[in-house]
Amino acid sequence: MRKWLRRAHVWAEESICEKRHGSLFIRDNAIIAGGCNLVPSQVSDITNLPLSATIVAISLAAREGISLRGCHLYTTEVESSAVEAKMLVTLGIRAIFRHSQPSKSGVIEMLDAAGIETTYFERPIDKYKATRVC
Repeated sequence: MRKWLRRAHVWAEESICEKRHGSLFIRDNAIIAGGCNLVPSQVSDITNLPLSATIVAISLAAREGISLRGCHLYTTEVESSAVEAKMLVTLGIRAIFRHSQPSKSGVIEMLDAAGIETTYFERPIDKYKATRVC
């Protein structure tokens, strides 16, 4: 499990955002999709709000027609929005492995009710701090 979280940190290095995050969808011990947080070039002049690494990975899989049903999500992101959690439930994700427990009310309960196993690891020293800003 920790191996895939380390790999998610490697994907995070590809981000040009100040806070770097990476997400990997794993099935049968293979990377099915991955992404890092970014600001899409089409909207970079409108807003500096980046897409989450998980949303980027989902989008890339969808673009290629890859199903994420049955995958495990490994992410360096601490929080999931309610919309992102609903997407994970709809996609049929089986488990989530991340740093720290989310604090947003309703997200934990939603994932539990959907039967998505969630495992939290203590956040390691953040050696991936960026100096670049989105």
